[in-house]
Amino acid sequence: MNTLTHDVITIDEAKEKHDGLRIYHHEGDDYAQGVINLAEALPRNLCVICGKAL
Repeated sequence: MNTLTHDVITIDEAKEKHDGLRIYHHEGDDYAQGVINLAEALPRNLCVICGKAL
């Protein structure tokens, strides 16, 4: 059985900045960084009114 393990990541702050999401964190592995990068990129590509892709 294969199991995936990832480091613990600590989110220090998350806020809206320059029409996007900015997440300040420490620790975490490459997988966690990828998830954060995705979370920060999504709001820039979605309509704030209806949520549709731009």
